[in-house]
Amino acid sequence: MSKPTGAVCNLDCEYCFFLSKDQLYPGSGFRMEPTVHEAYIRQLLEAHEGADEVVFLHRGRVAERSPAALFFEAPASAEAGAFLEGRLVL
Repeated sequence: MSKPTGAVCNLDCEYCFFLSKDQLYPGSGFRMEPTVHEAYIRQLLEAHEGADEVVFLHRGRVAERSPAALFFEAPASAEAGAFLEGRLVL
């Protein structure tokens, strides 16, 4: 899972280890540049192309869960398709 905002998040999960980390970097926006985030996700997907299954999350929710071969050949969700075509705005 990729989380482009580091310690800053609006989900406030009780188990999250990021919650106290924002105090370590006062004044930081904790935002990953979109181009860096996209490159990271692309490299992560490419590294796992031989995997059995892909679970693609978008904005904290599962957008698609499918066999890896099917995901890369014919993604079922609009978000996954847009991302694989380079159109999805993160």
